Amino acid sequence: MEDLQKKESIYSERAFLNSGITVIRKNYRDLYKKVEVKNITQISEKIILQNYSPNCVIMTENGDIIYIHGRTGKYLELSHGEAKMNIYEMAREGLQEELPAIIRKVLAVKKSLTLEGIKVISNNSTQVINLTVKLIKEPAEMAGYLLLIFEDVKKVPAAKKIHRIQKSGKNINDLERD
Repeated sequence: MEDLQKKESIYSERAFLNSGITVIRKNYRDLYKKVEVKNITQISEKIILQNYSPNCVIMTENGDIIYIHGRTGKYLELSHGEAKMNIYEMAREGLQEELPAIIRKVLAVKKSLTLEGIKVISNNSTQVINLTVKLIKEPAEMAGYLLLIFEDVKKVPAAKKIHRIQKSGKNINDLERD
């Protein structure tokens, strides 16, 4: 069987050389081997997170932050003095008012909720965001924690204003005379 594979390989290489095409390749059978992926879900999630990953926080039901992903500085800020990792103390203006109510509601109904159009004030500018709060059910070690996802709302471009120059009758009359 090996001799047959060697002859086949040599024959196919000659055909490519005679055609004037330069090809660097391994035995064609290696190209068609099925690659077995043991955990497609975990690998897929890793790829997705590398390309699209929203800013988010995982917290306890008491508000203690246990994990931060992404750039959350627009939504949360450290306070002066002793460092505290509590979401209620770190929330920026605009988010502080909305956060306790949506978290209480998610804990009560045990379903994910999204609050849209929250105006968060950060560094003297306002950012409109959507906040999604999800109750984590799996894995068992994290059950009962909350996932908070911060999504910036893209600004809708303002309608272009057309400035019209009003021509007075006087200017038109002057032009007609010339």
